[in-house]
Amino acid sequence: MAPKRHRSYTAGFKLNVISRAEQIGNIAAAREFEVDERCIRRWRTEKEELK
Repeated sequence: MAPKRHRSYTAGFKLNVISRAEQIGNIAAAREFEVDERCIRRWRTEKEELK
């Protein structure tokens, strides 16, 4: 099995995902953007730092 790669996301991408997650929820946004739901949860707590 191939090792998982660490992905790096821009602040703009994170803010887009957060905005969408606020509309449709973390799990649905995670599926839509193909990111882990735990990332979205963490990004939402760090939202002010991303701006």
